[in-house]
Amino acid sequence: MYLESGMFAAHIGRMREIYRRKAVLLQEAYRKHLPQGTTYTRSSSGFYTTIGLPAPLRAQAAADHLLQRGVRVDPAQRMYLPEFRQEDVLRRRLTGGGRTHRTRHPGHR
Repeated sequence: MYLESGMFAAHIGRMREIYRRKAVLLQEAYRKHLPQGTTYTRSSSGFYTTIGLPAPLRAQAAADHLLQRGVRVDPAQRMYLPEFRQEDVLRRRLTGGGRTHRTRHPGHR
């Protein structure tokens, strides 16, 4: 019934618009608040963005600092095999879970 009535398609359309707006707001916040040399992914429909921090910043220290300010991010070290571990990468989800893609800042690629 949910599928046949069109309610599911309407729901998906609403959710896509909500996440599109969240992604736009997040991009604006990245451009405004991230330091020079930071990279990030630009997601138009994904649930996560990835933030690459410039040296000497490290993901865990940045995540701890942001959490004290109410912004939740996840250091991405655990997402890599040990030999490819990245100490300067954060992930931020667009779906709930706090107030807070790979494009060069400023002058996006």
